[in-house]
Amino acid sequence: MTKSDRKVVKQWGGGVSGVREGGTFFIEVEGVKIAKRGLPGTPQANTWISLEPGWEVTDDPDDSSSFAITNNSAKMN
Repeated sequence: MTKSDRKVVKQWGGGVSGVREGGTFFIEVEGVKIAKRGLPGTPQANTWISLEPGWEVTDDPDDSSSFAITNNSAKMN
């Protein structure tokens, strides 16, 4: 991966960022990738895949543009 393959798409408070690398979208907290979006055509499509223990990203069922981040049951967003 070259530096130009990584793009910060959105930044929220608390050190949370949305990053696109190639065709994959990640959620980072303070520079650590905690979850990635499942790719189309895979069993994980349109779901969040946790990458770090204790972290969970879930979609808001009432708002497709919103999600929640949980670490050890403490909600961040």
